[in-house]
Amino acid sequence: MSSGFAGESDGYTDLFLHRGLQWSYSRAENGNLIQSARIRDASHFTIALGFGSMPEVALENAHASLRRGFSSASAEYAKGWSDYVATLRHVNARYASEFRLAAMVLKAHEDKTFRGAIIASMSIPWGFAVKADVPNVGGYHLVWARDLYEVATAFWADGDKSAAERALNYLFTVQQKSDGSFPQNSWLDGRSYWSALQMDEVSYPMILAWQLGRTDKDTWQSHVRPEAEFVVAHGPITEQERWEELPGYSPSTIAAEIAGLVCAASIARKNGANSDADRYLAVADDWAAHNR
Repeated sequence: MSSGFAGESDGYTDLFLHRGLQWSYSRAENGNLIQSARIRDASHFTIALGFGSMPEVALENAHASLRRGFSSASAEYAKGWSDYVATLRHVNARYASEFRLAAMVLKAHEDKTFRGAIIASMSIPWGFAVKADVPNVGGYHLVWARDLYEVATAFWADGDKSAAERALNYLFTVQQKSDGSFPQNSWLDGRSYWSALQMDEVSYPMILAWQLGRTDKDTWQSHVRPEAEFVVAHGPITEQERWEELPGYSPSTIAAEIAGLVCAASIARKNGANSDADRYLAVADDWAAHNR
């Protein structure tokens, strides 16, 4: 077994250069690491991967998994997914398998540390143009407010409203900026990656708030109102439309802005802010009338 740095001292590079494993390093720290090992009996083997704050803790966790056995861990894992899909809405039996598979794929994309942070995809889709093993490459494993809205509404539709609620919480408490806007995309912890302004992404969270019935005073004052004010001040034009290429007047973006302002107006009225509601609806009507 050997632990090395990717592209420098790892097993893949060793095999590429020497057609065999000649390097043996017991330790590698503070870098992009790859571990390699030769399996003596390739017909059957079990790998246990342990995590921990200290090496000893990680090792004990790996040993504990081995003591439990693969069959037990596999059965528990499968049961977790079975229990989850059992909580979802029922669909026609003809489509049940596809429905459950789609729901599980979406669920697997939610981060376990920043709950509600659902990445666009686990892939980096640009082939050899962008290397996946290069540090700080965003790829699709970033959070876009637009993609997160779409996944959240899918959760809402399939019966997992709690996941949709977590997505909204993430949007408002992690991604939203102090001026009410949202980044083009971000790392899981909310740090912006690309820096363009996409006005549909600024609009979708207040639509989601309305859909989920999040109309309380704090949501209105701290999140929806700043978001709506930003849309009024900066729309309907957008620096980038949803394909992240062109500026200008995008039908898709304008539709999101109008819907967002209508939803914000409804939330405003529930909080007694009738003048704000009237203003948002007037702007929405004006944009609808002049951007056809």
